[in-house]
This record gives sequence, structure tokens and C-alpha cells, in this order.
Amino acid sequence: MSLRTAVRLVDTGTLDTQGQLSPDGEWLAYRSLQSGRDEVYVKRFSGDEPSWKVSTNGGNSPRWRGDGKELYYLQNNRSLMAVSIDGSGDELHTRSPERLFDTHARICGCFNFVPSADGQRFLINAFPNTSESQPLVVVLNWAADLERTAR
Repeated sequence: MSLRTAVRLVDTGTLDTQGQLSPDGEWLAYRSLQSGRDEVYVKRFSGDEPSWKVSTNGGNSPRWRGDGKELYYLQNNRSLMAVSIDGSGDELHTRSPERLFDTHARICGCFNFVPSADGQRFLINAFPNTSESQPLVVVLNWAADLERTAR
């Protein structure tokens, strides 16, 4: 196989997007509509083995923890979910997804969060709660103020 040959990794006949390769390069997590709604699936990166659905109530934007033993995703209600993953054998073994916390991340088909390598912190591109008004602050003559501060 040439490096310039495109290979279809997932072909469910539906919209399959947001592929994320596990840190060890063995597994591919992705979002698919094959069940009729957005869900997160994992399959072996090489080969034609079946996929395993790891989300249970909708899912989007899968991201791996640095050691590949946990997969995070956004549920359709914007909750951040975690699934324990054991792919050390011939089959994938997972536990039921656990809700970590609610977010204000927008579900948009893009990646709005990234976990730290140890999975203890998350950087989330969140949209403010629109039910609360946000003050608008305008700073006039900021350049002159900056010059005074620099002296």
C-alpha cells in the first residue's frame, strides 16, 4: 500500500466523523449516526473487526486520556462523560459511561474540549449561560494608559 492511498477506516453508510486515534495507535474512537443519533464508537484501528458502541445516551467529540485507558465524550445534553477502556486483549472491554460534570460546551461537530494527559483537568471552550446577562466593558484611551504604565 502506498502512503498516498486513502483507506476508508469506517464505513457504516451514515455520517461517521470526529475520529480520534488512541495513544497506543491500536484503537479508533469516532462519532457515528448508525444508530439513528450521534453515538460514540470504538474499533480496532487496523482490520475489519466490528465496532463497539461506548456511549449509551448519545455522544459526541470523543477524546482519549493520555494512557488510553479512558475515553471522554460530550453527551448530547452537554454532560462530560468518561468510559473506562481495556483494549489489551482481542476484544474491547468497557464499563458503563460515568457522568463527570455538566458543561456549557456547544455541540457543533467540532472538538470543544481537551483532557489533560492524566484526565484530571479539562480545557473546555464553553459558551456563557445565555440566561444571565453579561456586562459589556469598553476601555477608552487604553493605549495612553499602557504608555503611562510602561514608564
